[in-house]
Amino acid sequence: MLGMGDFRASIIDSCSAAEISLSHWIRKEFEHRYEDPKVASQLLSRTNGIANLFKIYFAAHDSNLAFQQIQRDLAWPRNQAVHEGIPSEQAKAQIALSIATALINELAPIPLPSYFLRLLETEAE
Repeated sequence: MLGMGDFRASIIDSCSAAEISLSHWIRKEFEHRYEDPKVASQLLSRTNGIANLFKIYFAAHDSNLAFQQIQRDLAWPRNQAVHEGIPSEQAKAQIALSIATALINELAPIPLPSYFLRLLETEAE
């Protein structure tokens, strides 16, 4: 969406992707810690929005991101776009995408392709 110039949709999509990733991380982490899926389900059913999900994540895990970044660069622009229909600027959309990407990579880091190539090479030996 960002490349197509739809900055409002880009902000909504960036925030949604980060929110889904946070929910997934919280569910997996709490199911692992408490060995009871009900704990995670009850917690998530009482939690709304990326800012509150990030508070839970941050309480359970260190982060390179600050709550203020999540609120200022993801939650507020998303809420303005969704609830008020306010169009957004390219710079704000790029920041939202950058913050969402950083958070998603922190939640589920994926090694670079070179790592997998080295792994395959060592297995072939």
